[in-house]
Amino acid sequence: MIPRGDEGAVMGGQALTDGTAVGETLAALRARLSMVVSRLLTGGRLSGRLVRHDLLDGAHEEMDRVAIEARQVESQLVRRIFDMDQETQRLLASLQQQTETARRSGWRARFGLKRPERMDAEADRRALVALVALVRETDTMLGALEDHRSVLRTLLVESEQALDEALMRLRSLAARPEGDHMTEGLQPAIDLLQELVDRIIGLIGAVSLLINKLWIDAEEQIIALSGLKLVLNDAEESLPRLAELFRRAERGLLSVRGLSSRQERINDAFRFRLNASRQAATG
Repeated sequence: MIPRGDEGAVMGGQALTDGTAVGETLAALRARLSMVVSRLLTGGRLSGRLVRHDLLDGAHEEMDRVAIEARQVESQLVRRIFDMDQETQRLLASLQQQTETARRSGWRARFGLKRPERMDAEADRRALVALVALVRETDTMLGALEDHRSVLRTLLVESEQALDEALMRLRSLAARPEGDHMTEGLQPAIDLLQELVDRIIGLIGAVSLLINKLWIDAEEQIIALSGLKLVLNDAEESLPRLAELFRRAERGLLSVRGLSSRQERINDAFRFRLNASRQAATG
């Protein structure tokens, strides 16, 4: 669980409200990223020709714009995942209270003592339904983010290949007697490609953090559901990414103790990202 702290505004327009909205937003961002990378690489391969500085300036501006868009989307994702975590903690606290009430009720009955007031079964049911809904949203968001990371990795490979080709061209030109003049014209394009590679690596790192956070949160949710003897019969079909976690929970291979240290580490990293999102939103 992440402490809430100060509130931060959501960047990039309307906040993401569910897993479906996340998927649609990431799909639009992927299309924008792919288009920008394609344009940059078309100029970056060079074919032995020098690139005009005005074109390079335009490419930098375009790359900056899409980087801002990606940062805005990330800020929204961070906020949504944070809100889901907060809701999970609230539901788990409610269910734990109900379980503790039931345990005490059984103890009092064994000693012939008067039972406390009946548990609110409807509130318990609503909490379970809400927790299952969060698990389903987690599965949907994981799918959207993992698809997004897969595309980013493909773009990274393409960008790195273009950079390698440009560097080979630079070395080839440098070996010529007249190479100094030509390498001076080629270096700005290489710098552009290197910046592109660095930015894509940064995007992959940010998405990987969100994915890792969602996996940890999903494990916590599924441990709770397993402990309450609630098994989703259609888990493998409707929750394809989390089905294995459900199977492991049923076999007793997941535990709160085993989760806690990993949860603490990922939450520290997520807390840092959350604070960065707030600064970006208010700055």
